[in-house]
Amino acid sequence: HVMDEGARKCLHPITLEVRWSNDADQALYRSLGFQVCGLRKGYYSDNAEDAWVMERRLREPRPELS
Repeated sequence: HVMDEGARKCLHPITLEVRWSNDADQALYRSLGFQVCGLRKGYYSDNAEDAWVMERRLREPRPELS
């Protein structure tokens, strides 16, 4: 729903951070079309773990039907 709403409002791209060690979430985000575009060193305050920055370009919104 969030990605559909973002596409409707022309918000491009959508980004997120995911723990470097979290292979399951990385796989989920890749299956949704996200790609790694950066790394945030020491991002998490609990253990200074790095985070992958992932992004996905949203599809262009369909014209509203009148």
